[in-house]
Amino acid sequence: MSQDKKEKEIMNKDFQIVPVASNEVEFIINLIKRNLDHFEEAGSVLAASFRRLDNFEEIYFAEGSRYLVLKENQNQSCVGGAGIGPMAGLPPSEGIGEIRELVIGSDWRRRGWGTKLIEECLQVANELGYQRLYLETTPQMINAQKLFKRFGFKPVEDKSTDKPKDPGHLPCYFMKQTTL
Repeated sequence: MSQDKKEKEIMNKDFQIVPVASNEVEFIINLIKRNLDHFEEAGSVLAASFRRLDNFEEIYFAEGSRYLVLKENQNQSCVGGAGIGPMAGLPPSEGIGEIRELVIGSDWRRRGWGTKLIEECLQVANELGYQRLYLETTPQMINAQKLFKRFGFKPVEDKSTDKPKDPGHLPCYFMKQTTL
């Protein structure tokens, strides 16, 4: 069987995206850590992600928040996930949400799962009443940035400086108007 055909079969494999259960939290936290660990964390956009892991249940089981897990139906194993919640410091009633801690296990990447998670995140964000969505990446997350742009997220540039922009620099912050 060719590699392409094998990957298509895996892509078509039954899966589900559901809210994380309490008994899956530790596994998801470890999956997030493994996937983000090799990126520069100190002083970067990932610092907030690592801080949220210490209060994962308090954050994602709260009003206006949800963490979704991508599971294989066959053995119910979690292969990825993504969180949705209010923008830091704002109540959900402000209507500005954030997609965060989107991860796919390394064995499951490049098969369309990120697309499925973003689609579900957008639907859940709409259900939660978010009118605008924000997300962050690192400059190294080129594939993630391409995915976000495909879904209509626009880069947010820092206009507070007169320094010339590095043409090779990719933005790390994105915003999208949702369809309520």
